[in-house]
Amino acid sequence: MNPNLRNTSDRVCEAIAGTGGVVGVLAISDFLVRHAGNADEPVTPTAPLDRMLDHLDHLRRLVGPEHVGIGPDFMEGLDGSSPGAYPGTRFTPEMVSAQEDAAFVDGFSAIDELPNLVRGLLDRGWATGDIRRALGENWLRVYMLAWGG
Repeated sequence: MNPNLRNTSDRVCEAIAGTGGVVGVLAISDFLVRHAGNADEPVTPTAPLDRMLDHLDHLRRLVGPEHVGIGPDFMEGLDGSSPGAYPGTRFTPEMVSAQEDAAFVDGFSAIDELPNLVRGLLDRGWATGDIRRALGENWLRVYMLAWGG
């Protein structure tokens, strides 16, 4: 949805779903708001929770709720000083920011704010079962298929 070169295209999302896979949505503002058009801004704007919810809604419409996952990429406790650690060199040029740490979504910047995300999905009409799928059941299904159990 956001035209960032690091984001997965709709075509690839559909292909992932076609194999039974799951597409996750990050809670990192860079992926939700950073793109070539605002690449010259020195600091990534903090994405509002609604922006992440927009991405989740888009995926649900595109591939169905059984292929949507939450993958916030929270990094509490990560030693960012080691070579190759976040943010490192994994960003495309339009994602390079002057800030030292990742900017997470306003309202879902740590796991203790998960109720905000759930409330937002409920407010947008997501069924409880679809929310459970996105929060982990879809990931578990794919892990079980891949690793057995």
